[in-house]
Amino acid sequence: EDLAGQIAHLLRTGWLEDPGADSPPRRLEPSDVAVLVSGHAQSPSVQAALRRFGVEAVIVGGQSITETEAARQWSVLLAALAQPGNTRRARAATLSWWWGWSEADLVAASDRDLANVHQRLQRWSTLVRRSGVSPLMAEAMASGTVAARLLADPDGLRNLTDLNHLAELLDEAAEGGGVSPTRLAATLTNLRTAASTPDDDDAHKRRSATDAKAVRIMTMHAAKGLEFPVVCCPELWRDPQKTVTPVSHLGTTRRFRIGTAGGKDDPDGFEADMAERKRLTYVALTRARHHTIMWWTRGQRRTSASIDLLFGHELEKGNHDPLNQALGYIQTLADRFADPAQGIRVTKFEPPTPPCDDATEAGSPEAGDPEGDISNAGAPALAAALIERPDRGHIRRWSFTTISSGGSHPAHSEAGDPDDDSLGDTGSSDEAVAVVTAGANTSDPEPNQPQPDDTTALAPLFADDAAGATFGTLVHEVLERVDFTGDNDIVSSALHHEVQRTRLDTITAAGPLVNALQAALATPLGGPPAHGFGNLSLSDVSRNDRLDELRFELPLGDHTAPHPNAALAADKLMTVVRSHLDHNDPMARWAQGFGSRAQTVRLGGYLTGSIDLVLRHRHNGTTRFSAIDYKTNRLSAPGASAPLSAYDPRRLPDAMASHDYPLQALLYAVALHRYLRWRLADYDPAVHLGPVGYLFLRGMVGPKTPEVDGARFGVFV
Repeated sequence: EDLAGQIAHLLRTGWLEDPGADSPPRRLEPSDVAVLVSGHAQSPSVQAALRRFGVEAVIVGGQSITETEAARQWSVLLAALAQPGNTRRARAATLSWWWGWSEADLVAASDRDLANVHQRLQRWSTLVRRSGVSPLMAEAMASGTVAARLLADPDGLRNLTDLNHLAELLDEAAEGGGVSPTRLAATLTNLRTAASTPDDDDAHKRRSATDAKAVRIMTMHAAKGLEFPVVCCPELWRDPQKTVTPVSHLGTTRRFRIGTAGGKDDPDGFEADMAERKRLTYVALTRARHHTIMWWTRGQRRTSASIDLLFGHELEKGNHDPLNQALGYIQTLADRFADPAQGIRVTKFEPPTPPCDDATEAGSPEAGDPEGDISNAGAPALAAALIERPDRGHIRRWSFTTISSGGSHPAHSEAGDPDDDSLGDTGSSDEAVAVVTAGANTSDPEPNQPQPDDTTALAPLFADDAAGATFGTLVHEVLERVDFTGDNDIVSSALHHEVQRTRLDTITAAGPLVNALQAALATPLGGPPAHGFGNLSLSDVSRNDRLDELRFELPLGDHTAPHPNAALAADKLMTVVRSHLDHNDPMARWAQGFGSRAQTVRLGGYLTGSIDLVLRHRHNGTTRFSAIDYKTNRLSAPGASAPLSAYDPRRLPDAMASHDYPLQALLYAVALHRYLRWRLADYDPAVHLGPVGYLFLRGMVGPKTPEVDGARFGVFV
């Protein structure tokens, strides 16, 4: 506060006159003043204090753009765009800069108002997926009042500059093309991590919001070689010695000294650190042409560079007064610089009063805030709601993964985010790295079971080391974006582009991977003649006949159930399933086993998920719709002599059952059934609801993929 008050006073009363110059004296301007700090941790506080006194200030080469409020606003928007139908995320978006609603506006919003929010989020989500960040930013600025609303705030230009800066960084990371909001959110996290590294480049530094004359706030290190009419040094009194951080370990508190500038135990490091601090103190005190202000408090310790600089000689002689030392040598300073001829003055200050009281700043109701007159004027004041109902932990967002794991999915822990995309089983979050167990899924054919002649002649084209959650997620994203149709060269070129865009080529060799994906696209899906896919392959499916990553949120169980026992029991699902399965069905044994494992799972709330692909295809002259799920699981043992045999359609039921994929297929079929019931006027599930297909991509090796009774290797129908 005193720093801001002193600078404001100088700007009101100060004049500059350069000796020997022909120009007349002029008023001191904000750009004539520099504030030098040891690090930028305090710079925002300095800037805020100056603005309270009506003085514009800019932070030079300091804060990372990823640590600003604008970055948080982008995070809120991207989370909402990733799930446009998510009520909580949509409501959070309305309270952001992108909508500008107040809490009172949100409380007073009608269903139509909220529906409009969801519709805009859906439109923006589609726009960013198809066209990228720049069109999204242009649409946001053109269709709303974002810019006008921000610029009405004193920090509006600063915030708008930050929003645009982040948009450029995100667009650059997406290479100017369409990208999923989830990937953009991950990009923002990666930018934040990169900005915290020592070799951070200037691209992450906050840009100056205006070219207007302003006080410059910079580090002492950055001020080397520069000169300013007036320099303020508010932090030279600080002792930058690193603190001891308590670390709890097995219930015992251990204390560790963090850093290399050791004290008595590291005299060499201490001396080197003190020498560097002295150099920076010297730099700070020699940057001004006319006037330097240095702040001094009672907080100095012997390890302060300014103490050592001013009193080191006397202290080495033991020439100090204990009382004087306790008072921070203030009296000694006053005595030493009592002669006005020295050009140095020591002044005790009292905290000044800013010209604008925080309680009546612009934007508060007392100041006549134009937004203070809300539509529901006269309504009771908003207050925190009290939870007065019984705890109903079963009311949550459920997915296939959380149901099959008995509700113990990591994202449901206390530290987890209940709106995490992984709860929707997107990408490869529902896959294991490999499905290899002792005595199962080996490469040896089962005895007395006929094998296709070319089983050993073909092998999975995916590399054994290409595995893991990241690999699976990126493969899903490649397939989501690539047009399956076209000649081989066009599809190969598109696959190469997507593999490079997603950085999949950093995980495995791009050429073999593209060949493997192209072979999977050309593999006939097959299945039982009565209700399978026949010779249809993904390469036959045009953009007009597919929906990628179809997300759904469905009510599940009784929302009003006061007790978990009144909710839907997961084992009851299996009772229904078993009643419709023939005892010879390959999934009958799984349904029996899952029912016994799911007895303690009580379901209530919402079912969420994301279907990899919904395709429209013809069967016996009628149009059908099928849910398709991609799997990158490796079913064969590494180095197996005949790895393709692990994808034999007679073995796939075991692979499906080992991870409860039949439950996922059932849930996806229900979601697709409800979607079609909503979209098709003449919908009949017996006609339009097609088979569910699970594509184990590693076992799909092209048009010559082996088959058994019409069922293709790698494809479970």
